[in-house]
Amino acid sequence: MASGHADDDRVVWSRYPQPSHPEKSQSLPSKERILILHPGYDRTLLILPRLDAGGFHHETIRIACGILVNNSWDGFFSLGRRGEDPVPLTETILKEGKYYFQTSRSLDDLNYAITPNFGHWRFPYQNLPPSWHDISSDLSSSEQSSQPYPFGSDSCRITLFEDGVEDAYLIPRTERHWFNSNLGLYTNTTTRADKLQHPDNMIRLRSDIHKIFDAKVFTIVPIEGRLVVSCLNAMPRSQTAQIYHGVEIHQIENRDLLGEFLFARFAYTIFELLRGFLEVNAEVKLRLWIDNKITEEICDSERSSQFARTTASQGKSCSASPRKRPRPGPAGTGSAGDSGDMYSDDEDDSEEEVRGRKRRRSASSESKDWFEERWMPSFPHSPHMEVTVQY
Repeated sequence: MASGHADDDRVVWSRYPQPSHPEKSQSLPSKERILILHPGYDRTLLILPRLDAGGFHHETIRIACGILVNNSWDGFFSLGRRGEDPVPLTETILKEGKYYFQTSRSLDDLNYAITPNFGHWRFPYQNLPPSWHDISSDLSSSEQSSQPYPFGSDSCRITLFEDGVEDAYLIPRTERHWFNSNLGLYTNTTTRADKLQHPDNMIRLRSDIHKIFDAKVFTIVPIEGRLVVSCLNAMPRSQTAQIYHGVEIHQIENRDLLGEFLFARFAYTIFELLRGFLEVNAEVKLRLWIDNKITEEICDSERSSQFARTTASQGKSCSASPRKRPRPGPAGTGSAGDSGDMYSDDEDDSEEEVRGRKRRRSASSESKDWFEERWMPSFPHSPHMEVTVQY
């Protein structure tokens, strides 16, 4: 006898539609970009896609620029090169075509120095921006706390997929020197031999999203007390930007150092945007970390380009993040499909470089034409940093 419900015996279903977010408009964003300019050179510092209602979130970019100028959180944007027409902080989204980033109201500070890459950036101990201060408490009081998914869930923190999910490093293994110097202080209490495997340095992501994350296409930032995906380096009309940008992530286990590790990852991603500024054929004032102190130097185009090439080579190694972690199955066995090593052991031992020297190594097959000419600053932690200026 035929069933009263036509779908009861159905074995073939229609194709999936184009991937999309259920609440986001399907109209394509503008291809136009927003330019953030350095007033001292009147040239582009950062280029941003228009992914937030025709612009980009103001506070996210203001803090990004603050990272580039030695962790100064008092900077502001203006429409004029000399600080004319300052943009109020109450303006949530930047929508104009170009802005100048000003470090202060003084015209004497127009020619400020820029930190060129992640290796020369110092983590701001006890000096996170106000919007990053209380991430853990914000999360516990947000709408995430009412979600039915438990702390420590093995599912992807963005999509909730449970299959093909991996641990992703916030600070990659290729940045071990930087990690030990800057965040090692926070991990002294762990008994792990590899401090990079500290739980606060991990986030669960689906494998395809993990790959995009390692390529520094997006990062995670706090907005209105929630942690959301920010596709700083995505093409405006890419699926990644259209589906994931601005989307709140699912609950992460409440960790004491969550804000610190996510902020370090934010900085790691921001320096990818700086490459174009460094590759211009002109001198530029840079802030460098050499011999345990900050030094400001006027660098020629060749040297500044070396810093850009170092950034370009980051995240190319297959060991940038750990491989899939087996989920516990019956009798403690790993679940099907998650077999294999928990962590890649392909880490390049040549990363243990001689401090303060330049060296050359080949990049991955994704960028065969690139060779890294890497300036390795020396990294031991110094609570008091001496600043010198060389011209």
